[in-house]
Amino acid sequence: MRRGLTCSAIISDNIFEINCHKKASTNYVEWKNTKGDEVENKHVLDYCHISEKTKLIVRYPSGQGRNIIFNYVIKKYAKILFVETLFVTKDELRNLIVELYRNHEYLVADKIDIKTEKCWSDSGKVMMYIFELYDDNELINMKHKLRTLFNVKRNSLHSTDYHLETITRLKYVMNKKFNTEH
Repeated sequence: MRRGLTCSAIISDNIFEINCHKKASTNYVEWKNTKGDEVENKHVLDYCHISEKTKLIVRYPSGQGRNIIFNYVIKKYAKILFVETLFVTKDELRNLIVELYRNHEYLVADKIDIKTEKCWSDSGKVMMYIFELYDDNELINMKHKLRTLFNVKRNSLHSTDYHLETITRLKYVMNKKFNTEH
């Protein structure tokens, strides 16, 4: 946590709220967003910079459906902070996969198109979940349970494992830069 800054996120069914204030100061910033209003990505990113337990899951088009069970599994292991739904073309999905797997050794250039095909469905629906783990040691268990819901193994979702990776990937996906060529 950054020195001198306290932040908390309060999530209920319809409200995303971040309260920040500097200790030993009168400065106070409060930001609220109720369902139906656009969430400002900057505030979400600010909170993720502060909380090192935040992670990102991107559900590919092949990992759609079973939303109630999916959300239940996440809530068993983490607090969901933010969910966004995007609709992408196959080329945009390919560019998103390239960025999500940047610096991963097992996804080399000649396998990106294969991975894109396995992750694609005609809906083009991609869902982003930002969440805070209750216990960092449970991330692998959570990912395994989520992936078994769709029977497409690692082609249903991608999850960040480390805080720096989370911040880097969030900056990319929240700015929706994946419509450019890689």
